[in-house]
Amino acid sequence: QGLTADETGEKAGVCLQAERNFFLTHVTPGAQLMATKILSRTDDAFYAEAAQAVLHWIETEKKHFDRGSVANQPN
Repeated sequence: QGLTADETGEKAGVCLQAERNFFLTHVTPGAQLMATKILSRTDDAFYAEAAQAVLHWIETEKKHFDRGSVANQPN
């Protein structure tokens, strides 16, 4: 038997919350630190652009997680 729409939505919400928590707890701190250090220590445009792209990606992902029901669930 399949899941009901409510069960499917509930399971999806749990997965999205876990993804959000993992991203904010484990990915964001290290990626931000690495990108910031690269920006402060390089004159090479390639590495500077890559570091800026990482920071932009982090902000984009945070906005994604702040939308909808994911932002309204407890941590």
